[in-house]
Amino acid sequence: MTLAEFRELLDTYGAQSDRWPDAVRTAALALLQTSDDAKDAFAQASALDAVIRPDSAKAPAGLVDAIIKRTQT
Repeated sequence: MTLAEFRELLDTYGAQSDRWPDAVRTAALALLQTSDDAKDAFAQASALDAVIRPDSAKAPAGLVDAIIKRTQT
């Protein structure tokens, strides 16, 4: 698995490996063990998951509005 494929996997399924397709999970986990770039991408995806998970704490006030505004410019 390439780093680009790993990032696409994270973008599509998030950082919870149990959501990743069985066909790529082993390769993704192997890359995660050996690549600092993959570890960084995984940490970023994990942080995003923590914010958007339904059972997580609410986002700080104004964060949602700031994100929407930024994507519209």
